[in-house]
Amino acid sequence: MILFLKYNRRARYISDASKQARQALVDFLIDFMNEGEVADVIKDIPEALYIPIIYAPIEMLVTNASKHEVDDMNQYLDQMLAFTWETLSPEKTAGLPA
Repeated sequence: MILFLKYNRRARYISDASKQARQALVDFLIDFMNEGEVADVIKDIPEALYIPIIYAPIEMLVTNASKHEVDDMNQYLDQMLAFTWETLSPEKTAGLPA
């Protein structure tokens, strides 16, 4: 994610759909990192697993936003955050290799 943002920060986006998709990705990352649960949930997850787990909802978010398949972006962001937190919950990650 960090590399994506780093290498695309100066990219020029021509269409409004591209701008909206990029903004949706940034909003998702900001919301995800600002959640108070981040420190409690993520600290026990192997770093190699963290990126793949959150990649799926981000990919879905950007893809669906760029195709205008999202009726309510705020509701969709909330759903993606809930999905990601559920995936990262201690119950789901118990027993994973460190």
